[in-house]
Amino acid sequence: MNGAQACAVYWQVGSSATLGSAANFQGNLMALSSITMVTGANLTGASLSGAMLDGSVLCETVLVGAKLMRVNLAERDLSRADLSECDLSSANLEGANLAGAVLVGSNLEETQLGGANLSGADLH
Repeated sequence: MNGAQACAVYWQVGSSATLGSAANFQGNLMALSSITMVTGANLTGASLSGAMLDGSVLCETVLVGAKLMRVNLAERDLSRADLSECDLSSANLEGANLAGAVLVGSNLEETQLGGANLSGADLH
């Protein structure tokens, strides 16, 4: 909006938000109950610290630069997702499918990865 950077724009919804397959969302999305992203949705600069993305489908999703500290993504399908430059510190990714995902430059400090499928994931 008017040249603002995604990290400086905040969007607040009452309870839940759903981003459709053609969505190109920029900014910090805050929802009381849940945030659902349909396959193909793009999210840049989102701040989801502590969010529980219940029922979210994140396969082939772009979350470049998202702040996902302490987020619970256990057992989620993140295959082929672009998580470049994300802050995933203290996130729970146990049992998640990260096959083919891109995690280049992401902060994985204290991230729980037990049982996660990292086959073909780019962690450089």
